[in-house]
Parts: sequence; structure tokens; C-alpha cells
Amino acid sequence: VYELRKPCDEGWQESGQYCIRFEYVEPQSFGAAQSFCSSFGAYLVDDLNAPQHAFLRKQAKNFNFWLGLYNNGTEYLWDRGRNPAQPFNQTAQYWNPDGQMPAYNASSACVYYDSTVDGDNTWRVDNCHTYRPFICQRHRYDPEYEF
Repeated sequence: VYELRKPCDEGWQESGQYCIRFEYVEPQSFGAAQSFCSSFGAYLVDDLNAPQHAFLRKQAKNFNFWLGLYNNGTEYLWDRGRNPAQPFNQTAQYWNPDGQMPAYNASSACVYYDSTVDGDNTWRVDNCHTYRPFICQRHRYDPEYEF
């Protein structure tokens, strides 16, 4: 099986099989950031494994940004551009301050990456209406490619 990957569009940065777009000039609420990314066929960036976490740590040293992770009142979910959102079930977790997943709080249900933290525990929860920078992510696979 071959996967055809196109180059990233202007304004997007290559990161393995993904294209990443940093949006820090005009911060948005979590929902508005989701909509913005969706308009490009993308979703808010995920942080699913150690290589991705290291990439985010290196690239986003001086700003905090929304991740595509939120709590719907029952569980944490990754919004990765698919319906429904995917349950949070990964082994790599980077919760601040102690690595433990926080309990649900309706006023702080969305997760952001805090780049000011020393160490790997960079995920924090906040009010979803807070305006933050964000990063969009989309797969480089081109579904429009024809042989």
C-alpha cells in the first residue's frame, strides 16, 4: 500500500505525514479555532505521542495554544476532524502539574498546551471561551490525486 503525500500548501509546515499551520496572530476561542481549522480540511493539533510532543515543544516555545482535546462532561475526547470525536485512550499523557488527568469542570473543559512549563507536563485545562493561539493539522495525503 502506497500513500501519496503532496507538499504542504503555502503557510503550512511539513511535519512527517502532516501539514501544520500556526495561528498566533489572531487568537480564537476553542470552538472558533476548531471552525477555522475545519475550513482548511484540518483540525486542532493533537499531541498523541512522544515525537509529536517533541515537535510541538521545539516549534512553539513562546506561546500557549489550543489542542484538539476537550471534555464533553463524560470523558475527554480528541477532535481529529472525524465525527464522532475519538475517546481519549492514549498512553502518552502530558497533564500539568502532576501527569494526572483532571476531573471534569464545566468552566474548564478545553485543553491547551502550555509552552512555559519546564518538563513534559504541558497540558492544562481552561475555559473554552478563552482566546488562545492555535495550531491546525491536516494529513498530507491527497484524496484528490488521480493516477
